[in-house]
Amino acid sequence: MSLFYKLKSKAVINRKHEEHLYALVASEMADGIRNSALWLKAIEAANGNSEKQISEYIKFRVQSLKDDIHIVNSVSVEEPVQLEKACWKDIDDVEDLVMMIEDGASKLDISNSLSGKPDSEVELLINQFDACEQYPLHVAVKNKRADIVEWLLELGAQQNSVNDWGKTPIDIAIKQENNEIIKIIESYIT
Repeated sequence: MSLFYKLKSKAVINRKHEEHLYALVASEMADGIRNSALWLKAIEAANGNSEKQISEYIKFRVQSLKDDIHIVNSVSVEEPVQLEKACWKDIDDVEDLVMMIEDGASKLDISNSLSGKPDSEVELLINQFDACEQYPLHVAVKNKRADIVEWLLELGAQQNSVNDWGKTPIDIAIKQENNEIIKIIESYIT
């Protein structure tokens, strides 16, 4: 097999892999799922141009997926990637709460970070949207965190809130075909 053929084959494989990543991002966007940090980065890069903002977000999200794959492939089983729990602090705003949910913090860790806040303040916090107009409940559903979904609903999260993409939490769960979360949300619909 010639060197030229090997290089061409590698380029074809890379393009096909990238097509799959773009399809995954398109599916996420159709489901109303968005990475908050990358969305903010896209807003900054677009300088107020909404069409460019979406394009920038797609570019950043595909690169993020490539980076995730690289990290998974480069880390050995003996050296798992640890979450930066040291940076988890008391939750002061909805951005902190969303970050903890996205980072995989346990219900106990999140609850401890909210301790000391009056119930009315917690309920207000969990029903606010972040800078990307994502509510904590949407983020928990997106990340398939059934325990957090149920806990947020117990605390008074509004199950019918609509994110920037016009999706409710149950819309996202239905698109994901996540029957466990669908049942949890349905049990709170009055």
